[in-house]
Amino acid sequence: MSLSLSVLAKSLTQLPLSETLNYVIYQFILRSGIIRFTTPLRSKNQALDENLFAPQWFNFLNHENQIIPERINTDEIIQRADLITNDQIMLFGSILSGLDLNPGTPLAHWSNHPALSSVREKEDIKFIWEPARFGWGIHLGQAFFITRDEKYAQYFWSSVDNFNEKNPINLGPNWSSAQEVALRMIAWIAAIHLFKPSKRSTPQAITQLSKSVADHASRITATLSYARAQNNNHLLSEAAGLYTAGTFLPYHPQAEKWRTLGKRIFENAILRQINANGEYVQHSTNYHRMMLTLSLWMKNLLVINQDDFSQEALTKIKTSVTWLWSLMDDHSGAVPNLGHNDGSLILPYSTAPYSDYRPTLQACANAFLSQSLFPAGEYDDLALWLGIRKKNEQKADLEPNFLIPRIGNNTSGAVLRAAKYHSRPAHADQLHVDLWYQGVNVLLDAGTYQYNLRQPWNNGLSKTCVHNTISIQNTDQMTRAGRFLWLDWAQAHISENSQNKVIAAHDGYLNLGAVHERTLIMKSEKNWQVIDHLYKMKAAKDAIPFDLHWLVPDWEFEILENGVKLHAPFGALRISVANKTANAKTDLVIFRGGVSVNKKETERPLLGWYSPTYGVKLPALSILFKFNQKLPAILTTDLVFY
Repeated sequence: MSLSLSVLAKSLTQLPLSETLNYVIYQFILRSGIIRFTTPLRSKNQALDENLFAPQWFNFLNHENQIIPERINTDEIIQRADLITNDQIMLFGSILSGLDLNPGTPLAHWSNHPALSSVREKEDIKFIWEPARFGWGIHLGQAFFITRDEKYAQYFWSSVDNFNEKNPINLGPNWSSAQEVALRMIAWIAAIHLFKPSKRSTPQAITQLSKSVADHASRITATLSYARAQNNNHLLSEAAGLYTAGTFLPYHPQAEKWRTLGKRIFENAILRQINANGEYVQHSTNYHRMMLTLSLWMKNLLVINQDDFSQEALTKIKTSVTWLWSLMDDHSGAVPNLGHNDGSLILPYSTAPYSDYRPTLQACANAFLSQSLFPAGEYDDLALWLGIRKKNEQKADLEPNFLIPRIGNNTSGAVLRAAKYHSRPAHADQLHVDLWYQGVNVLLDAGTYQYNLRQPWNNGLSKTCVHNTISIQNTDQMTRAGRFLWLDWAQAHISENSQNKVIAAHDGYLNLGAVHERTLIMKSEKNWQVIDHLYKMKAAKDAIPFDLHWLVPDWEFEILENGVKLHAPFGALRISVANKTANAKTDLVIFRGGVSVNKKETERPLLGWYSPTYGVKLPALSILFKFNQKLPAILTTDLVFY
C-alpha cells in the first residue's frame, strides 16, 4: 500500500520518534547493502575451536519427579509426536499440514526475500515460517523423555540437518525475520535438553547445533533496529533469543555480550510494552500470552545465572498476568479473540487446546505471583515441564483486574473494549462487545485469518465493520495506513464501570460529526442489554447511514419482527434491536461467509466469518442492523437466553 504525503506526515507526527528513527536506520542498512556484510553467507563460527561450544545444560527442564502422570497427558504427547514422525504437524494449533522445511524457491540472501513475496504456491510467508520455528521439536522431545524411544530423537536430529541443508546461513526466507530465527533457536535448545540421554545426541551433533545457535544469535544482532522500531513481540523474542544463546554457550566469545544485551533489551521492553493497567502494547490477547511465555522462559534462565528481573519489571509482569486472567472465561479457559491472532503458541509443552490459556496463566501465577490460579491438575503441565515449582495446591483467592471493563459472573460475562491508546492500535474495535454464556463465546471477535493475502484478506478482519460495534458511513474508526498501521487513533473514555454496568464512549467519528457512547448492562445471567447513543457534534441536516453489527456462531436462526432467534447448544438466544427515533426504518441483513442469506444484497466478503486461529476462517453469522437517519440516535439491543 503506497503512502500518500498526508499519511506519511501523520505517521511522522503520530508515531513515537524513536520507533521512526530505528525504522529509518533499518531501511538504510537494508537498502544500502550493508546488511549483506553484517549477515554474510559464510559462518564465522564454523572455524572456531569446538571447546567454545560446550553447552551449559538447563537443569530446570527435565526432572523426572516433576512429570506427574495425573497432570501430564502422556497419551496425547505420544500421539502428536507419532503424527510428526509421519511428517504431519498442526500449524497454528489447528491446521493439519505436511512438515516441509524446504522453502522451495531459488535461494538468495535473505534481504532479497521480503515478507510479502510469494514463495511456491504459498502466498503467505507465515506458512513457510511456522514449520521452521521447530516448536514441534519440543513435542518430539517430550515423547522421547517419556518413552525413551529413539525414533523421536532420530526424527528431530534428521530434521535439524535437513533444515540446515535446505536453509544455509542467511539464505532464503527462513532467515528474513530475526524473530523467527530467535524462536527457532529457543525451540532447538529447549528440545535438545529432552533429547540429552539419546544415543543420537552425540557430541558432534550437539556441537554442530551449538554452532548454528551462534549463527542464529549473530543474525539477531544485525537487525535489532527493526525490532526496536516495532517495539513489540519481535523485540522481546529477539532479546530472549540473545539471552538464551549467551546462557547456553557460556564459553563463546560473544556470550557475555549476548546475555547483557538480551537482558537489558528484554527488561526495557517489558517496562515500555506493558501499560499501567497490565495490557500488552500490541492490544492482542494472543501476543499477550506470547509475552508471558517469553517472560517465563527468561525468568528460568535468569535463575541459572543467579539473576532476576528488576522489581519494576516484575511488577509490570505481575499486573499483566492479572489482566489476562481477568478476561478469561472460567468454563473454557478461552479469552476474547482480541487484536491480532497470528497462531503463535511458543514453547508448546502443554497438551491443552490452542484456545485454552489456563496452562500459561497457571505457570505465570506460580512463577510471578507465588500463587496458583487453578486447583492442581491438568493445567499444571506447562509449569511442570519448565520446572516451575507449584506454590500451593489450591486455587488462589486473587482479585481480578477491576480496571478492565468486564462485567458478569462465571456463568455469563461480557467485555467492552474501551482503550486509551498510548501505542499503535491493532484493530479498529472501540466499544466492541464479547459475550460468553455457559462457556460459549456468543458474541464473537472475528479474529485475524491472514496478514499477507490479497485484498480483502490482507489483515482485513482488523476493520471496524466486522466488530460488534457501530460503523458510520461504512468507514473505520481510524485511518488505515497499512496492514498493521492505524493513524488518527480513536480514543475511548470509560465514565462508569461497576459490577453489572459499563458506560464508555469513543471519538473516532468526530470527523463525521458524531460521538458513539455505549452502555453495557447485565440485567441477569440470561438478560443483557446494550444501549448505543450516537450524539450529533455539529449541525447536520441530512440523514447519515450507519450499521450496528453483531457476530455470532453459525447457528440455525429465525428472523423475528425486530431481530433474530438463534438455536444455540444451550437452548436459544434472542437478539432484538429497538430504535427510539420515531418512524426510523431498520433494515436487517444476515451474512454468512460474505454472502447475504436472507435477502438480495451486495456481497460483503469480510462479513460472516470467524477466525479462531491463523489461517483458519469458519462461517459465522453477521447480523447487521442498517439505519439511515439524522442524529442523535438511540438504539437498544436486548440479548436474552432461554
